[in-house]
Amino acid sequence: MIIATHNFLPAYVAWLLGQWHRKPVITWFHGPLLEVLHRAHASAAKRRWLRWLYRRLPWLVFVSNHGRDSFMQFMGCDASAHQCLQVIPNPHPAWPAACPAPPPAVPHTVRCGYVGRLSPEKRPGLLIDTLTQLPPHYALQITGEGPLERALQHESAVRVPGRIQWQGFQPATPALYQAHHVTLLTSAYEGCPMAVLESLAAGVPCVGVPIPALREMLGSHMPYALAEDHSGSALAQAVLRVTSPPAELLQRDMTQVLAQYTPQRFASAWAHVIEQVTA
Repeated sequence: MIIATHNFLPAYVAWLLGQWHRKPVITWFHGPLLEVLHRAHASAAKRRWLRWLYRRLPWLVFVSNHGRDSFMQFMGCDASAHQCLQVIPNPHPAWPAACPAPPPAVPHTVRCGYVGRLSPEKRPGLLIDTLTQLPPHYALQITGEGPLERALQHESAVRVPGRIQWQGFQPATPALYQAHHVTLLTSAYEGCPMAVLESLAAGVPCVGVPIPALREMLGSHMPYALAEDHSGSALAQAVLRVTSPPAELLQRDMTQVLAQYTPQRFASAWAHVIEQVTA
């Protein structure tokens, strides 16, 4: 069998290899298709090509229910009843259970963190809007790089001078997240964001805008971690909510979220799909 690790170029190649070698192909969808194509300004020709291809892929795996629903909406009447669509969320990293001490910082500083690419679909400018709505003792550490980096640095120097620390790309580790009191996520869309799972696995809460993927992940056990809308003021209010409850309550809620995204459940679900494909 062949696994296409993404639903664009890897899927094209996997389908051709599957036809050539007469082997089954599983295609892995990481993001919500409609939103991705809209952000990329995909042409009508590319959309037709994708519908033609996707109709011919019998085994599809999505990282969230929203990802599957976005695919079905994109396909419309072209969706095939003979296709097998499975939802297998990403797993949290198998890090040791963490109850981090307050990160080393200037006394009384609350440090927010962002880990991710500095590109338009991630909307990192919302981080600066959020920081302007938080008290002066709230600071921000940005870990990542991308095409918006210089513009953001210039904007932050004007709007929130001295309150943002820039540290470029860093490998994801528990220590990276434990340098924050809370992690922020500002994306316009996500599939099943690893930054949320990594942060919670490191013992650090994560707050974000109310996109479908985050509502799916946090809505049942940590609804207070979701902003009421996509504004900086709403995200700032979510930060204040998350940094105020008792540590025991926060830890309980994070544990309940992580229980839905264990590596064991991920491996078991994939093993089941592979068994079906190879039966």
